Amino acid sequence: MEGNGKKVVWDFEFNARKSNIHRRPDAILEDTEKKEILIVDMACPMECNVLQKTTEKLRNYGQLAYEIRERRPGYRVSIVPLVIGCLGAGVSSFKKYARKIIDDEKLLERTTLEMVKTIVFNSETIMRKVLSGLVQPLYN
Repeated sequence: MEGNGKKVVWDFEFNARKSNIHRRPDAILEDTEKKEILIVDMACPMECNVLQKTTEKLRNYGQLAYEIRERRPGYRVSIVPLVIGCLGAGVSSFKKYARKIIDDEKLLERTTLEMVKTIVFNSETIMRKVLSGLVQPLYN
């Protein structure tokens, strides 16, 4: 989608160097007025892996950010790892990174609350299916 000097690209694979295997972030947000590009990738890991997953996202997309900076001189390129644990952990880290996308504090609070509710609800649904025997767990 494009308009008003902004562009949103969803589920797009960059033609980057062959050595870079992380070329498909969840979204790319480009603002031509601010000369800023945000590489957005989301995840919902187990609670104990929230910090590890955030660090992994930053590391994985570092090369892509570097290549985009080379192709688009003058643009500021940032990686935005939006990670919330499957039971809602990591909200403060999520908000820190989401502020790069959402300027309004009230909207950020509402968005965060809705995302946490959705994640917890879906985690509960998965747990119910596993405990009832409808779905087999991935590991024993």
